Amino acid sequence: MIFKVEDGTGFSDSTSYVDVAYADSYISFYYPNDTQWSGKSQGQKELALVFATRFLDRNSKWVAELHKKTQALAWPRTEFKDAEGRTIDAGTIPMLLKDATPVLAY
Repeated sequence: MIFKVEDGTGFSDSTSYVDVAYADSYISFYYPNDTQWSGKSQGQKELALVFATRFLDRNSKWVAELHKKTQALAWPRTEFKDAEGRTIDAGTIPMLLKDATPVLAY
């Protein structure tokens, strides 16, 4: 399995919205007494992030066009507005989506 983080370009082979370093940092901040995540290998963490990303993509509905028709993941999007009506710039991954990925992987 390849592990490739989407950077907002719209890669045709990306598999995750965040890398392991981002997930490690997020989990250590919000779950300071964690032993479950920190005890996993790099490969186990990558696989968990891939599954979390797939879950988010398959269980979310987005009202915006794909950034590229050939991209592997549901993001980036164009012309997307968040719940508060703010426009998410094309070629970016929303922070809430990035933050949800390690939570689901955890």
